[in-house]
Amino acid sequence: MVLKTTFTNKLGGILMGLTYRAAVLLGNNGYGELDLWVTHATSLGERQKGLLGDSVLPPERGLLLTPCSQIHTVGMAFPIDVIYLSSEGYILDMDTPVEPGKWGLPRDGCEHCLELSAGRARRLGLLPGMRLGFSPIRTPMPLKRHRAIK
Repeated sequence: MVLKTTFTNKLGGILMGLTYRAAVLLGNNGYGELDLWVTHATSLGERQKGLLGDSVLPPERGLLLTPCSQIHTVGMAFPIDVIYLSSEGYILDMDTPVEPGKWGLPRDGCEHCLELSAGRARRLGLLPGMRLGFSPIRTPMPLKRHRAIK
């Protein structure tokens, strides 16, 4: 399987609401698949909603916000890891974990924010300077919403 990075300045080829398999891109067209499926949020409404109202983010799932250079967890029920990505998919910085009720600072050069369950970035071995790519899966899998019970 050839993993083609879909990161361009406009993330050409990535469609809103679809799910993508994530991979760490290595030199010379190599890659290492991650046990991570990412839903892409591009509309203003999707980005504003983010993970609000969910009670959990399964460890194998993530939410990619585009465009985005800053996040908040105000109103969220659980902590998350935040990966700040350049337009080419390079990890610029990471906040791990971000507790509910916090505001992140904007990151220079950041075009995308990837939200993961707390501790997931470490378990995946992600580090600043690595490059992530995303490949569409055959069947779109919307991010299953986990509603908090009131």
